[in-house]
Formats: sequence, structure tokens, C-alpha cells
Amino acid sequence: MEIHAEAKYIRLSPRKVRLVTEMVKGMKANQALETLKFVSKAAARPVAKVIASAVANAVQNKDQAKDKLFIKSIKVREGPRYKRRDTSKRAVHFGLVQKRTSHIKVVLEST
Repeated sequence: MEIHAEAKYIRLSPRKVRLVTEMVKGMKANQALETLKFVSKAAARPVAKVIASAVANAVQNKDQAKDKLFIKSIKVREGPRYKRRDTSKRAVHFGLVQKRTSHIKVVLEST
């Protein structure tokens, strides 16, 4: 039985989030949460929150045991980009700064 959880519009670049998700792909959910506590990347916190949400969904809605859940897949997609002006340039020529966002989707399965 598959359990889904998704976080959208995370204000981190998808490339940076994928570095963290590759570490926990295929792990048991509890082991992944413990591992993410000690990762010194900014993306570790939102990824841990999504995994914790999926675990909570499994326990609350599907009556699954926490210790039998593992990460079947975890995907990071690019969300919309926020476009901002860089006013540190000259007044005539301003630069465009793109703030990237991410969508994280976790699928858990019970063993």
C-alpha cells in the first residue's frame, strides 16, 4: 500500500534539494528521519518534514506501523520561479534575479 505526501513551493533550488533526497532514497522512514537530523544542508529540514508527514499519514489514515515503512520513491520537481530585480546595478540596467522553488513528493510503502 502506497502512502503519499507532498510539499510545494519550498524556497530552495531543486538541485540543492536533490542532493539531500539522494541520501535517503530507499531507506526505512525512521532511519531516514534520524539521518536527516545530522545533515548540515538547508534542504534537510523540509525533506524531513515531508517524510514525517507521510509517516503520520500512514499511521493515522492507513493504520500502518511506523517501523515497517520505507521510502519507495522521493521526487523533486521545479516549482515556479520568483523574479526579482537586482537594484545594486546601475539605474538604467537592472539585473533579473530568479528565486527558484521546489516541489517534493514522497511515496512510502509498507513491508
